[in-house]
Amino acid sequence: MFKKTKKSFSAIIYFIINEGNAMKILCVDDDEDIATLLDNVLSSDGHLVTTCHNGVDALSVIKKEDFNLIFLDLQMPGLTGKDVIESLDKDGFLGQNNIVILSANDLAESEILEFTQKGIKEILQKPVRLDSLVEVVKLFE
Repeated sequence: MFKKTKKSFSAIIYFIINEGNAMKILCVDDDEDIATLLDNVLSSDGHLVTTCHNGVDALSVIKKEDFNLIFLDLQMPGLTGKDVIESLDKDGFLGQNNIVILSANDLAESEILEFTQKGIKEILQKPVRLDSLVEVVKLFE
């Protein structure tokens, strides 16, 4: 199940005051603590955040809504982040989205190359440093 955060109201006010400069960001991670941390950091920076905790919900939301940026965990039970990327690619949605991978494991050079060739914008290693997270968001503002 996905959710829009309770902080969305304050983010909407921030969005209005700042003439629409807030971004719509989707955070997909099966670890609810990580998703909540991402939500808190990004919402407090004025962004409109939606969170999902599995690949199935992520695909559904991505195909229904437009996001400026998507943070996607690679290792999730069931439909993995890689499965989500492959499905979006197959259905023609991959190129329309700015996706940043979150990975707890080191990726092989071949995997990194495969992801970048498909259009993945960044790959962040978990645990993600908050300053790195903020820097990546600024790349897409």
